[in-house]
Amino acid sequence: MTILLALSLSLLMLAVPVLARDELARMINAARAEGAVHYQDAIILPSTNAALAAAFRKRYGLPASFKVTHTLSRTGEIVAAATQEIKTRRFSTDIVWVGVPQFFKAVARRNDFLPYASPEWRPYDAVMKRLGLEAAPPQWITPTGYAFVPTWNRACPGFEHVKIESWNDLLNPAFRGKTIMGDIRKSATQTDTYLGLMRVLGEDFFSKFSELTQPVLILPSQEVTQKLIACEYGIAIWNLHGRVYQTHRENPRSELTWANPREGVVVLASHLAILKGAPHPNAAKLFVDFLLSEEGATLFARGEGAFVFRDGFTPPAEVAPFLPALDQVKAVPMDWARITNQDRERARENFRKAFNVD
Repeated sequence: MTILLALSLSLLMLAVPVLARDELARMINAARAEGAVHYQDAIILPSTNAALAAAFRKRYGLPASFKVTHTLSRTGEIVAAATQEIKTRRFSTDIVWVGVPQFFKAVARRNDFLPYASPEWRPYDAVMKRLGLEAAPPQWITPTGYAFVPTWNRACPGFEHVKIESWNDLLNPAFRGKTIMGDIRKSATQTDTYLGLMRVLGEDFFSKFSELTQPVLILPSQEVTQKLIACEYGIAIWNLHGRVYQTHRENPRSELTWANPREGVVVLASHLAILKGAPHPNAAKLFVDFLLSEEGATLFARGEGAFVFRDGFTPPAEVAPFLPALDQVKAVPMDWARITNQDRERARENFRKAFNVD
């Protein structure tokens, strides 16, 4: 271990209560022996994971050979993969981090998560409850989130002067053939967004939107963003704040922009849990601690431009123009505990009829 790593680790130990130091030291040694940690999520880009990995190794004095790997997939694919690992008891994933509450509830009922009460969780609890989100520590927690918002490229012909102040502003025949819509058949989080907006805008909103704009159905958000940048399409009803932020980070002259409709947005929680049977359980626990810490939260926000539910957390200054503060977000009321699979299927049926798909 280098002198710098040893010093970093010593400072970390000093910040930990005496009774917890032995346990932390044990976990670090065990994680070092495990040599890796692997997680699955639906938004984190490789560049963000690289920043998280480097800082994680430094924080806990782990060697450069320690691997932090992740799989970026659609929400439905993540749930399917994790479900298969649990079913077969053949695990390659340590941590699942995705906004599908029904999955977490079902797995917790079967006792297939590894319970972990992170000492870093306390600052998150109040914010999560204030937003009406769900968690069930120590089984699963809710540290971060995001929302799908209208996004368009002012550099595309016909979009130079577009303004979106209401979801109803998207009911514009001028957008016909130039619009991207998500596909809720393939995304649990977009299903919940669709359900929430149906309740606010009326059950006929999406039928009107489909008829007027004839949108193309595209997932995931990375592909949506690239289509907008290339002006293959001018506007997307749903994209992430973070994708707009990342585009401007790479190209400060970009004309990609976003709207915060006055009716509100559906704030989606990204839930997180460690799988029982995880191949690297100690490394997984340490990585959860790191993600929840101020340092980990800052790196996540800087990389993804997404919400962090840590009380008193201030996102990095470069993110602020692309992500509203949580206290400025009008959240569509969602009684998450009462939403059923039947509610979600009703939303999917509305979608199939509105967009004439199977």
